[in-house]
Amino acid sequence: MTYNKIPADTISNEIADLFALAAKSGKEWGSSAHDKAKAALKDALIEAQGGRCVYCQRLIKKEIGHSEIDHILPKLQSGDQDKSNSNERANRRSTAGYPAFTFFPKNLALTCKRCNQRKGTFDARKRRDAPASTTYILEEDYYEWVHPHIQNYSDHIEMVEGFIFHAKEASPNGDNVITICGLSTIGAVERAAAELRIKNAENYAKALAMMLPHLDDYGWPYIIEAVQEHFKDIPSDEIAFTASIFEGGLKRGELTGR
Repeated sequence: MTYNKIPADTISNEIADLFALAAKSGKEWGSSAHDKAKAALKDALIEAQGGRCVYCQRLIKKEIGHSEIDHILPKLQSGDQDKSNSNERANRRSTAGYPAFTFFPKNLALTCKRCNQRKGTFDARKRRDAPASTTYILEEDYYEWVHPHIQNYSDHIEMVEGFIFHAKEASPNGDNVITICGLSTIGAVERAAAELRIKNAENYAKALAMMLPHLDDYGWPYIIEAVQEHFKDIPSDEIAFTASIFEGGLKRGELTGR
């Protein structure tokens, strides 16, 4: 699959107005006074992002506790301020923060809980040794991170069989997202879980059916190969033929991958 940046029209005038009022209120980000603005933004982002986390591209739920709003540039000061001007990746969790952009909609994106916690206060501004702009910059060169409102994810990160994350053409932006959010760990855990589901299936057809919800992430080639590995007594062409029947059912709308 190809993952693109968040469309520019995702932030409607209504959402922009709600966040402008939130910024003027003087109340902190966690105040319940901002619940309406956050809910409107979450609804818009989950649709614009295809229901996926902007960093790991895994499907996330709308229910409370499953998704979080990430501040791409961290909102608060954190860590050792002597390191807050360093461009070294190891020092980027130490930041002066960007409180002026706390309620700026294009500094916000929807993530899964895990990625947001792993990212934490990571400061994505590329040249931290230079003064920060007082206006929000929407230019690629300003960030050493895949900024979801500016950059196409698939231009910086590629996934192999839905499990293996690579920085495309050695993209430093992609490498930072992969490393800081621990995407390789996610891939390893999910691969093991997928193989366990297949192993525990009663037969190869049920194994294929169990993997349908993950088809967009892993693709048929991996699923067929993994099923063949666990059901070695079944001819490979029979498994491939059964997979083609499932695929036909999906295309006709008779089956669902969700």
